[in-house]
Amino acid sequence: MFVNTQTGTADVTDVNVVAAESVAFPREPIHDADGALAGYELLGLRAIAEDRGGDATDSQVALAALADVGLAEAIGGAPAFLNVTASLLTRVDPLPFGPDGIVLELEPPDGPVADLVGRARRLRDRGYTIALDAGLRLDGLEDLAAAVHIVKLRAAALDGPLARRVGELAPVARIAAVGVDDHAILARCLALGATLVQGDVHVRPRPLEGRPIPVGDLSRLRAAATLGGDGDDVDELTEAIAMDVGLSVRLLRFLNSAAFSLRSPVSSVRQAVVLLGPRTVRQWTLMVTLAGTHAPRGPVLVRALARARLAEALARRLGAPGVDTYFTAGLFSVLDALLDTPMPALLGELPLAGDLEAALLHGTGGKGRVLTVVRLAEAGDWAAAQALLPGIPPETLAALHTASLRWADASTRALAD
Repeated sequence: MFVNTQTGTADVTDVNVVAAESVAFPREPIHDADGALAGYELLGLRAIAEDRGGDATDSQVALAALADVGLAEAIGGAPAFLNVTASLLTRVDPLPFGPDGIVLELEPPDGPVADLVGRARRLRDRGYTIALDAGLRLDGLEDLAAAVHIVKLRAAALDGPLARRVGELAPVARIAAVGVDDHAILARCLALGATLVQGDVHVRPRPLEGRPIPVGDLSRLRAAATLGGDGDDVDELTEAIAMDVGLSVRLLRFLNSAAFSLRSPVSSVRQAVVLLGPRTVRQWTLMVTLAGTHAPRGPVLVRALARARLAEALARRLGAPGVDTYFTAGLFSVLDALLDTPMPALLGELPLAGDLEAALLHGTGGKGRVLTVVRLAEAGDWAAAQALLPGIPPETLAALHTASLRWADASTRALAD
């Protein structure tokens, strides 16, 4: 069952009670040329290994880390790109995990690659998908690049002499551009033959000057902005939701879906608020609203929900007033990417409190500081995060981040269904 009908919360580990020793997996999404999710690179294995004093790709470290969290939960059902070294591939046989749902991301060796080429081909025959993380070069890696499915190259290298070689390689392997942080770089990489993209471009608005915000989206977001507080008045919340008939219908349809498994159908917004509580209904209403905006992109929506959940959890840990408004801050922090509209223009249309607007625009105030920590957690930069929030140990922040990702994955699936 996805939702606890007593609390209305997702039936995954609650972000406020995660054990501190849980392993965290910062992850970065990889998209195809159309912007659809193609997988996640798990960024945490190397750091886990270093903390434990072992080889960054030792098979026992990988197994222990994956067992602690569970691969499927760490990646939300998408393919996982796992970093491995040449020594692991050549010395460990069979591998400690099967081929399903995994892309072996191979770091190029410093020496000869002949043995590795043969091993890569044998793994391909067994059904494994292999990516070569070539970085900034292809010299000396031609045979290995031809033996794998995916070649990852830094976007900064995809010009000059390397551009021609990328074109020659494209017929035998997919090219993944890494470090794609804006839409101009994205367009250049796609033009050169890249069919996979990794980087922050998916959470940045496309430069569409003069494009108005769709009227329907704007009305929904204005309604959502009025719901972004933390009051518990049943009548006030019921009236605010009921003013948007379309939103009310979508919310009730969702609450009566299999995701909630309620004992009896909910026939009105007021009944939902009384049954599940104002806080739960307010948050699900915000999520239903965001999911209903123009052309929502799955990985971006996951990012929004994870940020919202983690910001709320951090505020609760800190004893900050208005905890629910931190949820709203996290959720709204990707509105510009969802609607391809610069954040200042977008917020100028929404009735938001001054501190929330300042947090979203400038990263100032308590909410701004928490949003900065949330972004640092996404990158796995626990030391910088602790410098901003010294009262929360890195291991606790890492555990909260992992639980938030699980919750966001589950919530997005429910909204999609």
